[in-house]
Parts: sequence; C-alpha cells; structure tokens
Amino acid sequence: MKKRGQIAVFVVIGIVILLVLVLLFAFKDKLGEAIRKEPTNVQEYLNLQLEDIKKEYSRCVGSETRNAIKLLIKNAGEFNISTNYIRYAGENYPVLCSQFKDQNLRNGCLARPIFTFEAEEKLNDYLNDEVKSCLNLNSFRNKDYDLNLSEQNLSVKIFEDHILVNVNRDIKLKKGSFLAETNTFIYNVETPLGELIKVVNDLVQIVASGNDIDPLAYGLSSRNKYLVVVKKPYPDEIYQVSKVGDSDNIFYFAILKEGRYPRVEGRLR
Repeated sequence: MKKRGQIAVFVVIGIVILLVLVLLFAFKDKLGEAIRKEPTNVQEYLNLQLEDIKKEYSRCVGSETRNAIKLLIKNAGEFNISTNYIRYAGENYPVLCSQFKDQNLRNGCLARPIFTFEAEEKLNDYLNDEVKSCLNLNSFRNKDYDLNLSEQNLSVKIFEDHILVNVNRDIKLKKGSFLAETNTFIYNVETPLGELIKVVNDLVQIVASGNDIDPLAYGLSSRNKYLVVVKKPYPDEIYQVSKVGDSDNIFYFAILKEGRYPRVEGRLR
C-alpha cells in the first residue's frame, strides 16, 4: 500500500511538471515579450512611459498640422472663408485682388497680400486647440506613478519648405524618488506653404502693378518649378498654384476683374 501511495504521488508530480512544461511552451512567446518589456529599474520604466507620451504628441501634432496646412493652402491663408470669394466648379476661390481702372483708365488693384506672420498667428491658435482635442493621455493616467501636466503653449514658425511646431508643456512622471520630465517638444513638418505664399504674393503684385499674369512666362522664369493654372469665368480670373509634380498642395485664389461692377471712372463722373 505504501509503495502504491508513493507511486501515485510521483505520478501526480509528473503530471504537474508536464502541465507546467506544456504551458511554458504554449506561452513562451508572450512570456518572453513580457520579460523584454519589463523595465530593469524604475527610472527606465518612467523614461519609457515619457517616450510613449512624446510619441502620442508627435502623432497629434503631425496629423493636425498637416490638416491645418491643407486648409490654409486651399483658403489662401485662412481657415474659414465666408465672404469675398468666387465659387467655381464646386470650389471656393478667395479673392486676393479686386481690379479697377482709375480716372486715367490705368489698371489698378485692391490687393490683399498674405502675410506670413498673420498665417503663423492663425496657425498657433488653431493648432493649440486642435492638438488638445486630439491628444489622448488616458492610458498614462491612474498608473503606479504620478503624472503632472502644466498648461500647453504652442508656437509655429513657417519656413519655405517646412513648419516648425514648438510645444511647451511641463510633463512630469514621478514614482517615489524617481522622476522623468520634459518641457519642450519640437516637430518639423515638411510643407511648401511658405514657398507658395511667396509665389502667390508675387502673382498678386503683378496685377496690383497694372499688368496681367502670364502663367507660361511665370513658369518658365521659375525654371519650371511652379505650375500656374488660370481659368477665366468672365470677367474674373481664378488661379491654382502649385509646385510642379505636387498635386497634394494646390493654392487657390481669385482676381476680381474690372467689369463685374460699375467702372470706377464711371462712378467718378
């Protein structure tokens, strides 16, 4: 009896060991992944969490900035255009120049140039709200560390071929005596916004100087760097400006030509 009892115990132990081995084999990948993810110390753990927060910021700043750029390019430096535009073929073309003739029958134009600093201010306000709405830090709350956040302050600088987005915000992760913190995020978003603003202002200045825009000549003078497409729904002109080969960033604007309203010289007589 005693021997049979010992044998039974050994059998049970053998079965348990076998089950453990089977489970280890079945879940070896997940177990290995968990071990690899487990930080070697608290400081490393906090640093990794902070890097994940930075990635979330990068996701939001990148996506919201690209969306904002599309609106500014399409709406001639504005986010919303409710007045002073020409509707043509389902698109709104903001009016940047209203042409007229003076008393001496010389062409003139009431121009509305696009100022880069104004576009930056609008982009600052727009992005600050949009990034706040986009940002999701819920997965970093209610964890085994304290998360402290200050108010977010965002600033934008527009260059010819890119935009720099600077986010200032104190972010602190604290667990016991360990601390991981940062206060500045700088993101570089590639875009021809600044370059296109300069080109459009050049074209508007041509009309304001009393001349007509020659799309072909302008393209050639830029060594075929820019594509200027003009359409003429009488009496106005609408323009689409882009870099050659870039169909994702097309700048829309319109010239309100003399003839749509009574002539200036007629009103002066």
